[in-house]
Amino acid sequence: MEKFKSFIEEEEKPYNVLIVSHDDPEDPNVTGKRIEEECKKMGLVSYMLELDGGYITTNDSSVKIAHNKDDKKGFELNPEDTLVFVRGSITNRFPWMDIITQLERAEFCCINSRHCIEVCHDKYRTMLFLAELGLRQPKSVLIPDKDSSLSAFKELGSDYPVILKTVTGTKGVGVMYIESEKSLSAITQILYKLDEDIGLMLQEYIPTKYDVRAIVRNKEVIATMQRPVIPGDFRSNVSQGSKPKTIKLTKLEEESCIQAADMVDGLWVGVDFIPAKNRKKDQPFIIEINGSPGSAGIEEVSKSNMIGDILEYYKDRTKWLKPKPFLPQSAQLFH
Repeated sequence: MEKFKSFIEEEEKPYNVLIVSHDDPEDPNVTGKRIEEECKKMGLVSYMLELDGGYITTNDSSVKIAHNKDDKKGFELNPEDTLVFVRGSITNRFPWMDIITQLERAEFCCINSRHCIEVCHDKYRTMLFLAELGLRQPKSVLIPDKDSSLSAFKELGSDYPVILKTVTGTKGVGVMYIESEKSLSAITQILYKLDEDIGLMLQEYIPTKYDVRAIVRNKEVIATMQRPVIPGDFRSNVSQGSKPKTIKLTKLEEESCIQAADMVDGLWVGVDFIPAKNRKKDQPFIIEINGSPGSAGIEEVSKSNMIGDILEYYKDRTKWLKPKPFLPQSAQLFH
């Protein structure tokens, strides 16, 4: 009886939270700060590892310690009681991603894994993953070099206007509306001149009055919002000025979002889609998966505490899914 009581008390002990991020002044880490705020309310100890100068060390007993630049003591980590939230700014520099690999090899639960973040960060790679499931997407082709935009357009088999996207990019930045062959050729050449290693893709334009973001947490849709197209623009990102509204998903839309999130091994992702004309019978067009979804906009419109709900959900440590150590990443990543 005493042993059982001790086990229950251990299970109910508050867990710790490590937030791995980079607070860019031009892109404030709103959601990271929301996680800190909700941790404080729930009595969870949290630590924001600022990647600009931050690092992780291992001492003689193999206990991991996270340090910020001016913090020699650091924050003690243990995979049994520390949950790691990874924010999207980690993709800004390749070496920062290695910190996630270091944590995964030590069997920490990272939300999300390096595998998930890298797939979602590359829009064309995401498209290839989703194609394996037969999920509906806008037709897309890569532009391999500065002289191939017109041949890529022919391969796309669409009419103007089309959408030109950088393969990486968030919040609607790097997404361009192209109305003619002349514009396509000129803009592509300018972009390659600015960055000869840039990745570009063409996508068919699907007219819509709004798109939808669904937040999927471990195979369950927990929040949704409709994002109307911005007047005078073609984008619908909240960060660009869209005013979100509530929306209830159809069963088919919900199933498609869960499938998409599962395909990229997402424990907490935002799935963006354009609804079909017949929402009940036809699959939506999946346009992107965000491996580090923000809380701004969706908490307000859904009148929910999404961050608090996520932290509450992970009180059950059986839900701390971890990558299998030392194995290649795959669609069957977690155990």
